Amino acid sequence: MRVVQFHRPGHGPRTGVVRDGTVYDVTAEAGDALSLLLAHHAGVPEPRGVPAGTLAALDVAPHEDVAHLLMPVFPSEVWGAGVTYKKSAEFRDEDATSSKGIYDQVYVAARPELFYKGRAVHCAGPNGAGGIRVDSDFTAPEPELAIVVAANGDILGYTLCDDVSAWDIERANPLYLPQSKIFRGCVVIGPTIVTPDEIPDPASIVNVSADLTDSDRSQCEVGDDAGSLCHQVCCFKQAGAIAGPEVDRVSRY
Repeated sequence: MRVVQFHRPGHGPRTGVVRDGTVYDVTAEAGDALSLLLAHHAGVPEPRGVPAGTLAALDVAPHEDVAHLLMPVFPSEVWGAGVTYKKSAEFRDEDATSSKGIYDQVYVAARPELFYKGRAVHCAGPNGAGGIRVDSDFTAPEPELAIVVAANGDILGYTLCDDVSAWDIERANPLYLPQSKIFRGCVVIGPTIVTPDEIPDPASIVNVSADLTDSDRSQCEVGDDAGSLCHQVCCFKQAGAIAGPEVDRVSRY
């Protein structure tokens, strides 16, 4: 099942299911996207809904007078798991101006790097504007695979996100990581959530890309990191960090 949330002028946020490119409004039957995902996870049949237009027609810049996509779930919190690739560890150690070797140490350690990215208020939806800190001279996009996690740690679905990060602030000192990661527009989520029954093997997702402008694209590879998803979720659960729903992004910088 593919799930979206969208704005309908005069009605506000709506929940939709995508079938063959058409979005069916299931709000009356299912409630919000989280309720729909939880029901689907529990084995409740997919609601039929009523046609609300095509996904392509909703994939436009947000405006209150125009039907458009919203972030596919409003997360209570967003967390990231970093340095999950060898190349990522090497790149960040080479780039760091202090504390050489700390990223490579995390790459081989049992405990992953976990960091907070904020709440729904810090996020933007499809075609929304990512943020840039006024004190950052080098803010970079980081397209990622993201997972939607229930309060009990169950994986409800997969989506995409852009982990917008102030690289120059983190490079100055690793202790500045929270400042480089949390600000308005630091996460862009969407457009859809795909449930695990449609992606039984996350490693089959070869890469994730983000179109930044008509001619500029950022891309990351996912496959060889997907096996650590369950381990990352387990670490979040052990820390009591999951309040549900969470969006956990798989880092690739």
